[in-house]
Amino acid sequence: MKKLLCFTSLLIASVSFADQLHNYDQIKSAVTEGKLTRIVVDYSKCVITSEQKTIGNHNAIFTPNAMAITNDGGISSYLLYFTMNDPHYPGRGIYQYGKYLISKDNSLLITFSTLNAADFTALDGSVSLNCKIDDAAKIFSLG
Repeated sequence: MKKLLCFTSLLIASVSFADQLHNYDQIKSAVTEGKLTRIVVDYSKCVITSEQKTIGNHNAIFTPNAMAITNDGGISSYLLYFTMNDPHYPGRGIYQYGKYLISKDNSLLITFSTLNAADFTALDGSVSLNCKIDDAAKIFSLG
């Protein structure tokens, strides 16, 4: 019984809640404190700023393993993943590369590129989206 009570107490103590970060300064503070962040994006609320005007889905959640604060103060991260489900390349293995840049003006710029899985060469033009933090993009701090 004591073991069960101790285990339950530890489990409850380890549960944490995510805090929403509303601006660049809060995000930078969380990153410099080593907190895990999660980025939730509603692409339909973002402005597409590239010639390519299509995006494969409407919503995405990204939890970066690493983030860097650049010399000009931007907070950047990237995502690279393998897929065989890209509608532009049916049945073909490709990599999707996404670069995320949080700017001091409280915006998130996302650029997606499609890469050949064999040699990582770009397959087509990239698509860029500008997303306003607290509207199209919500940033959360975990822990």
